[in-house]
Amino acid sequence: MRGFYLRVYFEDGSYFSVPVTMESTAEEVIKLLLKKKSRVISGVPSDYSLYVAQAVNADELFERRLEAKEVPLELQEKVRVQGHLHQFRFHLRKEGGSSHGGGMEDNDMSSPEAIPKSKRRGGGVGRSSAASN
Repeated sequence: MRGFYLRVYFEDGSYFSVPVTMESTAEEVIKLLLKKKSRVISGVPSDYSLYVAQAVNADELFERRLEAKEVPLELQEKVRVQGHLHQFRFHLRKEGGSSHGGGMEDNDMSSPEAIPKSKRRGGGVGRSSAASN
């Protein structure tokens, strides 16, 4: 079986790559992140959600929360085949607290953090057009 890694960004802009398979669910990724990064993040898996974000252009960002049983690597592979992996990220966010704070310091508009929240829309990769609005 071939090994894959999923890069997941945290609210402070740092990231961690976790080993995953084509069967690893969002829920499993969250559990693994909490186990591997227990010095940095704390809580229980139900406190967190995994989000997918894709920059469509310099002014638009599609993002949505993954369902617990969704397979993040399937989404990543779809985007890779389309040639848009450089505009695609996963984010771990604590629910109920602050949402994504501040963003990155650089002005790279291809990064999801560089796009103001007011320009972000739900939907994006992995959803049918009827579901994404």
